Amino acid sequence: LTTEFNKEKLEELFNESVNLILQAQLGSGGILTTVSEERLHYVYPRHHLLATLGLIYAGRFEEAKKALEFAFHGQNKRTGALPQRWDRNGNDASYRKVEVDCAALFLYTFAEYVTKSADYEFAEHYWERIEKAVDFINSKIVPGKNLVLTPNSIHEYAPIDYGYEIWCNALCCAAFRELSSIAEKIRLQYAPLDKENLVKEAIMSYMWNSRIKSFIKTIKVEDAVGVILGPDASVLALSFFNVFNDSDERIKSTVAFLEENLRYKELDGLQDYPEQYGREYTGLGASPFFTLLLADHYVCLGDRTNAEKYLRWVLSVATEKKLPKYVATKEDFEALVSDLNDAGLLDRDTMRLIENTRKHADYANGIAHILEPYVPAHAMFAVVWSRFKEKFKEEK
Repeated sequence: LTTEFNKEKLEELFNESVNLILQAQLGSGGILTTVSEERLHYVYPRHHLLATLGLIYAGRFEEAKKALEFAFHGQNKRTGALPQRWDRNGNDASYRKVEVDCAALFLYTFAEYVTKSADYEFAEHYWERIEKAVDFINSKIVPGKNLVLTPNSIHEYAPIDYGYEIWCNALCCAAFRELSSIAEKIRLQYAPLDKENLVKEAIMSYMWNSRIKSFIKTIKVEDAVGVILGPDASVLALSFFNVFNDSDERIKSTVAFLEENLRYKELDGLQDYPEQYGREYTGLGASPFFTLLLADHYVCLGDRTNAEKYLRWVLSVATEKKLPKYVATKEDFEALVSDLNDAGLLDRDTMRLIENTRKHADYANGIAHILEPYVPAHAMFAVVWSRFKEKFKEEK
């Protein structure tokens, strides 16, 4: 999959991405994972907040504010956490444990909104609720280790997400950092925000692996004990959320490790994690979302050649100005369907996903678009393309 670097087409994809996020936003402010004919019943905090981040970078502050207000409405007043999922009106509809990275992403997105829109009144109005969310995160930092323990994270696949996990810990650092600068602006102090350096130092101490010269995915301590080295694309949270500078040698070495080991050989692009013994059931092929995190690393580094290379790839996947959660060969996709079928795992939702994949125009070309449009991928594109234009001072 290759295509030329075309600014007009990338700008069109940016506009379509913003439109899709707005289409996925409900009257209540909640943002769904995809736009489809089917009535989707749930709003997932992680996807909702990533979509909100896309709106912020697109300058759609009014809609972003509405999305944040939806999250405040759906925040647990007692614990300060966000539930694992909401119904369409923002009521708790969880069936799994609370995921700590969602609370951190909430704080980070809130801080990005306040900083970029200069809406400091909004920060003052909700500050007590922000403190509750900070307290919740701090309650999950394990003393002595100084890392956050989470039952699940970005992959929504506990076997590799449950433990001291990199995406979650990176986000907690970034949230504390960004909130500290807002606290200064509105002349408030909140001591628990000082935990940023504590967690950051623990990431350096325990989550850098000197043998493979890469940051690792997870330290398992509860359901099993061990180290999940990766390669895992969620480690890119360290660069995307600027926990470490993109020019840091450890980040460069980590990126090299990912590029070498996670390239989807059939179609290029970055896999989220390798084909391995067991994985989240739809996880197959290359991930536009994580490939965009890689593009972002090169944007921040000022390496235009590599940034363009990955943006070209994303453009080549967006055959109908839509981005899927995964793009894979038809052959790989049908092998997965066969395995799920043999194991008796084809429920109605999975069947619908399979049908939609087979109906896509690109399927005739041997390419499977799995879960399209995927709103978090469009949100990440909005962020990365905005950063690209800013970094290389493209005309708007």
